[in-house]
Amino acid sequence: MLHTYYVCLYLYMRLLVHGHTSWLKPFSKCIWLLAAMLSKNSLPSHWDRLTPTEAFQTDVEDLFAANQVSAGRCQRLLEKAVKAGVPGMQGCKRPVSFKNAARNLKRRKMATTFWPDVYTFEGPVWDKKGAKTVMEDLAMWLPLELLCMMWDLGVPEVCLSTERMDVQTKAHLEKLRTKFGLPDLMGVGLHGDGVPNNYDRTESAHVVSINLPGVGGAFSRMRIPLCVLPSQKMVQETMDAILEVVAWSLRHLQAGTHPECRHDGSPWNATDKSRSQKHGPLGFNASLVEVRGDWDWYSKVFHFPYHSELDGICWLCPCKRKEDCVVF
Repeated sequence: MLHTYYVCLYLYMRLLVHGHTSWLKPFSKCIWLLAAMLSKNSLPSHWDRLTPTEAFQTDVEDLFAANQVSAGRCQRLLEKAVKAGVPGMQGCKRPVSFKNAARNLKRRKMATTFWPDVYTFEGPVWDKKGAKTVMEDLAMWLPLELLCMMWDLGVPEVCLSTERMDVQTKAHLEKLRTKFGLPDLMGVGLHGDGVPNNYDRTESAHVVSINLPGVGGAFSRMRIPLCVLPSQKMVQETMDAILEVVAWSLRHLQAGTHPECRHDGSPWNATDKSRSQKHGPLGFNASLVEVRGDWDWYSKVFHFPYHSELDGICWLCPCKRKEDCVVF
């Protein structure tokens, strides 16, 4: 489907360039129909909030972010726009250094970001070439640092909302608030699933994300990815290593304190410069109140039996496939 969309878009651009206007209308309908079929949700466009100059610069820089043009080509396009008299272009007046164009462009775009640094750690992954499990560096965002960013930039009343929580989740949150004596304890949700990452859906990536299940309105569907890893790199121990870091971060969220060392008790390393400078209380507390995913993900996380196993698939009873069981 996605491949067909890009082919139609390419043909549409070719017709536009060569002036075959009689074919533009049917092709435009085809493109919009395919785009509507590919889109799951209709969301408001952020382009409406940008000036024409900002929209142009953002679109050109997105070409570099999508790896469709080089950083040098991106900078040349922006500098030519400045020379052509386009006003309001940001960071495009310095000469291009082709040697470090990608580095400079990334640094400029990330200079004012509020997103935290990724947390790197060693974890077991599958080496397809060597047909064995090896240790590699994994990178992820920490729940604690993401929620700190949302708390600092957002509205506390919204973060603490329980508007969209179901009955069980809300009851569990109230139980935790009473148990720990924290009436303003924030509820956090954890979600995991496999997501196709190529056009024919033959490859996928495992995504672990968090959300605030009680928040409604425009942010009710907000999920922030913590970690994304190709399925072909996953072994059973990979998810265990990732969730060990998640659990460590969630424990500090529940305690409401910044960690003073890494998840394994070792001192901060060179990649932890920003987080090593933070100490003391967070200013809020949060706790995990729900975990969502399909059965395959539950099997990877909680080690529940898979559907194809003979050990049964329910954690509530000992019934197995090879046994005769009475249904009540």
